[in-house]
Amino acid sequence: PPTRLTMILKRVFVKYLSGHEVLNSNEKDTSLLITFEVKDAESVSQGGALSPVVLERHFLPNHFVNVHDRIIYGPRIYNGDFFNVKISIVKMNGLNESAIGDGLDMAMEAAGKMAPGLTAVSPFVSTLFRGVLNSVSKDDMELEFQYLIPGPEGKGKADVDMLIAETGHYIILKRENPVRNGVKTGLSSRRYSDNDIIYNPEDGYLYYRKDMETPRNNFLPENLFKEQTYMVFVLTDEYVTDDNLGEALRNQLSKSLGAERSRQLIPDAQSTNMAISNYTQSLNNKTPEGVILDGASIRKKRINLEKKQDLLWGASSDFQKTMIVEALWANATSELKQALNKDINGWKKAQLTVNENGQYELDE
Repeated sequence: PPTRLTMILKRVFVKYLSGHEVLNSNEKDTSLLITFEVKDAESVSQGGALSPVVLERHFLPNHFVNVHDRIIYGPRIYNGDFFNVKISIVKMNGLNESAIGDGLDMAMEAAGKMAPGLTAVSPFVSTLFRGVLNSVSKDDMELEFQYLIPGPEGKGKADVDMLIAETGHYIILKRENPVRNGVKTGLSSRRYSDNDIIYNPEDGYLYYRKDMETPRNNFLPENLFKEQTYMVFVLTDEYVTDDNLGEALRNQLSKSLGAERSRQLIPDAQSTNMAISNYTQSLNNKTPEGVILDGASIRKKRINLEKKQDLLWGASSDFQKTMIVEALWANATSELKQALNKDINGWKKAQLTVNENGQYELDE
């Protein structure tokens, strides 16, 4: 099978933020924004696709970001073309009580509804958050990291100093400038080795390494490493089929919501194929143009229409609802299409019937 890459932001810890000269200071109205930007063969013509990953309100330094294990890219087929990624962590002021903060929340919600595998993110979302990044001062840019997965070597190809060419867990540690305001000790600016700290791939945390013989003995809450800002991301080709990722997400969700509810929220391949099959069948059952139906055929069509509306009321996932509305839309008169557009609630509540041409129309 083809190689599919998936990128996961596993853990983020932020030691310092500009304006917080004293750790755990009472400066208010601070938000933390983390964005992910990718330029690959598909999105480079648009200047790359930028999407928000985290917008955390009322954030204070010396804390972990609440969001973790967030899938930010993929699974996406990798054909050997170049793949450039930039992750930015930015301090934002004045969002918590402002209209622009509400606007960013809406954009975050819109981006969250898009599949992580799509790199051609909404131009509105990309433009908005690129403008946000361009407007911040360099002091508010807490961390910015870029890496490149190269395409084949050769003339005109990438020639860079640092490449990521293997899957695995990657840890980015930020060594602070020792003269930065608020940096009290040299621990935040020193270079650490694997003799000093150890990584636990299960929870994504760094720990002080005190036991050199038994790694697991280091993984204690009181032993957490919190001297430097750091970020952990995972690059994996583990998800090699279309539904591997969905299966993993459903398994995680089912622990708290149950298997049936998790399958409703994240449809599996079988239910997805069924929804598509029902939609295709609706297209194939359209009454040919110019054909006049008899009474029995109209009644049969009306029963099928009622079943579709009942399914719409019972559908739990946005995907299922969208497919049902598309099926209704395909058999609707132009007047009905204009009246309801593709509003899900409108199609649920509308009083509909079937005309002699086999098309759905308002029952007036």
